[in-house]
Amino acid sequence: MRTLRSDLRGDGHGGGRGPQARVGTGDELAHTNIPGSVHEKRWQSVDDILAAGINVISTVNVQHFESLNDTVFEITGVRVRETLPDSVLDRADEVVLVDLTADALINRLNRGVVYDLDKIPGALSNFFRKGNLVALRELALRKTAEEVDESLQDYIDEHEIERPWATEDRVVVCVKVGPVAKKLVRRGYRMAKRLQGQLWVVHVHTPGETVGSRNSVTRLA
Repeated sequence: MRTLRSDLRGDGHGGGRGPQARVGTGDELAHTNIPGSVHEKRWQSVDDILAAGINVISTVNVQHFESLNDTVFEITGVRVRETLPDSVLDRADEVVLVDLTADALINRLNRGVVYDLDKIPGALSNFFRKGNLVALRELALRKTAEEVDESLQDYIDEHEIERPWATEDRVVVCVKVGPVAKKLVRRGYRMAKRLQGQLWVVHVHTPGETVGSRNSVTRLA
């Protein structure tokens, strides 16, 4: 569960209706909107709602965060196609982890609470295997811990609390043109965020590179 708040403006999709709305709700933040919507993704619609000065309470599963896409694939063997930028979570005023053990979730699946009963055997033998659920739960706990650390840092800065000077960690990722570059940048981002440090992406242009290849690396950085 996560809460987003802002003082900006937008279009009002999501639970709140009308000019008097102060809080809107929207489930599955990473999912695709229905055809004909103003925006392709639900989180983009939420940005508009926040821009209208309406608070939003929404939910997102940990496997949908862009920075964790490769990790989730390595754990589950499933490439999650619907993702959202981590910056959406970073802008949240409050983050609440809805924690559930793997056994408790499997129990809910078996009771038909999550999916229709005919879909349960396939779900339990693929993405929702117990080992996958345990690993995804750990990812969710770590992701929430990162947000708590950032909230504490913001409080210290806001109240000018004196503390010993600390050196800032820097993570440097050197990439070349190719499919591995995106994976390396994602991993470097997670490391830098966990260390509360800076991420530097380095690429050395070499003879023979096309303009398109160079631009693809620039977009990653």
